[in-house]
Amino acid sequence: MKKSTKWAMGIITFAILILVVIWGSMKMVQLEKEQEQAQKKLEEEQKEAEKLASEYMVSYAENLQEDMQDVGLLDLKVTYDTCTRDYFDEYWNIWDYGQDEYCVYYVLDYYSDSIDSIYERETKNGDFQSFIKLLNDECCMKDNRDEGGAYYQHKVTENGKTVLVFIGDENRLNNITIKKDNLHQYTLNRDDDDVRVFVNEELVYRKSEDQNSNAHTSSGGYLPNTGSGWSSGGNSNSGSKGNSSSKWNRDPYDVDDYDDPDDFAGEWEDEFDDGYDEAYDYWEEEHE
Repeated sequence: MKKSTKWAMGIITFAILILVVIWGSMKMVQLEKEQEQAQKKLEEEQKEAEKLASEYMVSYAENLQEDMQDVGLLDLKVTYDTCTRDYFDEYWNIWDYGQDEYCVYYVLDYYSDSIDSIYERETKNGDFQSFIKLLNDECCMKDNRDEGGAYYQHKVTENGKTVLVFIGDENRLNNITIKKDNLHQYTLNRDDDDVRVFVNEELVYRKSEDQNSNAHTSSGGYLPNTGSGWSSGGNSNSGSKGNSSSKWNRDPYDVDDYDDPDDFAGEWEDEFDDGYDEAYDYWEEEHE
């Protein structure tokens, strides 16, 4: 009797074990299926959000392009690319958003096939003012394209679906770069009373109230002399209007105006690829 009872208990225990294994296997299969379904749903929702953001972006870029063309540069093209949140955050320091909000990030760029010829035509006599006005008008339109939006954030909702579209560019306020291509670009930087023009990242014009409205050029551009006219050409023997003692400044950063390398590096570090250290070394080389 004891032997049969023991045998029966063994059978029951084995059966329970089998049931537990089967139940566990079924739960694992069910859990994997639910995870796959959740992942699939997430991917579908992400695609819908990206599609909604893409449609919005097409319309946004077209409207901005029309507005920027209207202020002067008729062939200006507004282009854009998606980017990662981390890349966008490098420029705008965006904050975290809720897990239920889909975010898509775009960076704008500005192109013009005619910008080369316009620059040559408008600055050939050494007068940069009309070219600066053109870039400034485009810059103002760029800066004022959004009203009251944090970091150019746009909340787009359609059929109950909401996506946050972040639209920015690497041009800060009061700055704009218009490219003919990736090798040819024209940049206007405005900071209070300081106005600078760069061609292919090379400084060709500067006007600053703090420096008696002197402009500087690294090579082959134009800069005002100490009188009322302009000096032009690519060397110190070029003719000039105004004060005949005016001459080309070989240094575009007025390094001679700084007695201390730290002062110079602190003000000009943004103009050097390696920042503060390269600006510091530049001061030391110029003062050897």
